[in-house]
Amino acid sequence: MNTVKRWKFTDVWSASSNPDTYTFPRNPREMTGVYPERSINSMTSTRGRVLLFEGTVPAKQFTFSGPILEKSHFDALRKWTYLNRRILIEDHYGRKITCVLTQIDLVPVRRVNIYYSHDYVCTGIITNITEPTVGNEGPT
Repeated sequence: MNTVKRWKFTDVWSASSNPDTYTFPRNPREMTGVYPERSINSMTSTRGRVLLFEGTVPAKQFTFSGPILEKSHFDALRKWTYLNRRILIEDHYGRKITCVLTQIDLVPVRRVNIYYSHDYVCTGIITNITEPTVGNEGPT
């Protein structure tokens, strides 16, 4: 039986030999793309040919969002967003995303018998990403 891989935050730049981690109780409901746009410029030569130049790839801003149903999830997202360094996010595809979380919006939502009920939108800047390691290979 296949299970869904939970998102995990890791503080790999902490001074501790045992890095702090946090595993989400449920994955974000939505996220934007994580791959950056290539930086390509063009110009026309004196003979009318198009010349292309590729520059360095800029950092990619991304967001992810979902529901919060527990106080521990609420507290963890606030804590990890305001760490003063990069963190490593391992997503449901097994990609390791190095990023700085820059902002979190916590919006209270009314849900019966759930006191810490919020919807969140978290924003970050990606500095590096690895290839996916989880998932099927598609149709054969």
